[in-house]
Amino acid sequence: MLPVLAADDRRGWLLLPDGGTSLRTLVTSPADLPLWAAALDRYARFQIAAAPAAGDLLAAGAFDYWPAGLARRMAEVIAEEARLPPTAESLQPVERHRLEVSTPRLAELCSELGASGIPETIHHDDFHDANVLVRDGRPVFFDWHEGSVAHPFCSLLIVLRMAAHRLGLAPGDAALRALREAYLAPWREGLDDARIEYAIQAALAVGHLCRALSWQHIASGLPVDEQKAMADGVSGWLRELAGVLAAG
Repeated sequence: MLPVLAADDRRGWLLLPDGGTSLRTLVTSPADLPLWAAALDRYARFQIAAAPAAGDLLAAGAFDYWPAGLARRMAEVIAEEARLPPTAESLQPVERHRLEVSTPRLAELCSELGASGIPETIHHDDFHDANVLVRDGRPVFFDWHEGSVAHPFCSLLIVLRMAAHRLGLAPGDAALRALREAYLAPWREGLDDARIEYAIQAALAVGHLCRALSWQHIASGLPVDEQKAMADGVSGWLRELAGVLAAG
């Protein structure tokens, strides 16, 4: 982490030191992915170590994406999306209804995650290559605006998506599988493989709702005339969530 040198709570300002060079600058081809893999290993170990402090993180203001209560928030985010300024990407009424009737399936996935035996812990809901820095050869995790307490495996959603996008990799590419395994390896030290594989697919699905909630938090905190620029983030992730839930 970067130490906070100064803070102004009223204006929401932080002063941080130079964090180093972003992975986005350093990772420009699949040959550079070992840098990402090293960061993912460290991030997973950080999540494991932070799990006992989950309650303290929530008390400090981290967003609450615990699986136990996440499904109940589907109605909240659907209603908020409908209240945001309309754009070409806004959900249609039939799409909102489709999400509403999919809530039982979401609840099943959340229940599976809760029963997985993998503890909720700190989760960086925007964990891409521009938010990981390298300083003195070590990864530094940056930009915790969307920091939350959630099932840890939700963090892989953005990692794998952005790595595929930035490097032009197809889903299932061996390089993406290697990144996935770099993250999961520390978890395998204390959990059996079947339990991990059972949880990873559910977490990648549920992670879409976490992203929609994060965009909702961003949009709702803006003046009304600025919300339109962020509204597509809420509707876009909800639309993807509907597709994931429909696919089973």
